[in-house]
Amino acid sequence: MSGILHVASREKFIPPFIDFVAEYFDTRAHHLIVIGFDKRYPIQAANYISQDTGGLVTRIKLYLELIWRMHSSEKVILHGLFRDYINLVLLIMPWLRKKCYWALWGGDLYQYQKPRTTLKAKFYEWVRRRVIKNMGVIGTSIRGDY
Repeated sequence: MSGILHVASREKFIPPFIDFVAEYFDTRAHHLIVIGFDKRYPIQAANYISQDTGGLVTRIKLYLELIWRMHSSEKVILHGLFRDYINLVLLIMPWLRKKCYWALWGGDLYQYQKPRTTLKAKFYEWVRRRVIKNMGVIGTSIRGDY
């Protein structure tokens, strides 16, 4: 099992990040789980990457793997808190938060300002706030963001 688990949503910054990890780090010490399927941002298959391929069964397996790897990794780096499922896991399993490192993204900062019109959206924002309050480590490159 890897020492460091990276969890990210598939978007334009993730493929270059994966290339960075492959070039400068020992990939045996890292595992990446990429959630979401978007053909615009292809990711090369590798033994240290688990990714969403667009199917429901694949997504369910990926989320089960996520929970398993979160428990068995030394550190969990969350590249953004954009996925409601991950926030629910961290709310229900608070012992995981102490080993989580939240790599704060710009969208994370302003998400709370979005109008929440449905009960579901209000619930997920409530979950997100509870998770953030008890996050193990929050990391950002801009002092004012923290």
